[in-house]
Amino acid sequence: MDGYDGEVLQGAKHILNQFFTLGLFLNGNPVLIKKAGQGIYDAFEALIESGYNRFLWFNNIGTFSHFSNAPNREQSRVVVQLPYCYQPTRSMNILT
Repeated sequence: MDGYDGEVLQGAKHILNQFFTLGLFLNGNPVLIKKAGQGIYDAFEALIESGYNRFLWFNNIGTFSHFSNAPNREQSRVVVQLPYCYQPTRSMNILT
């Protein structure tokens, strides 16, 4: 699923809606997402449309970074560029 996070979650929206859980753990790599021709916001869009609207962010080694409500497109683009949240060759972890 690396790089195709948004596409997979869009395709699973009916499952996300039917079996809403208290939390989902995502591991996203913006470099792979871009190489796959996908958008950084695509995964968030599917989650938000399925009722997930609070996100805990962790850096690539599992250190808590910050909390956010459902990010918009600009916020999601900016947050993955924060040095404490993301290193260019590594992934970011999100719990929603």
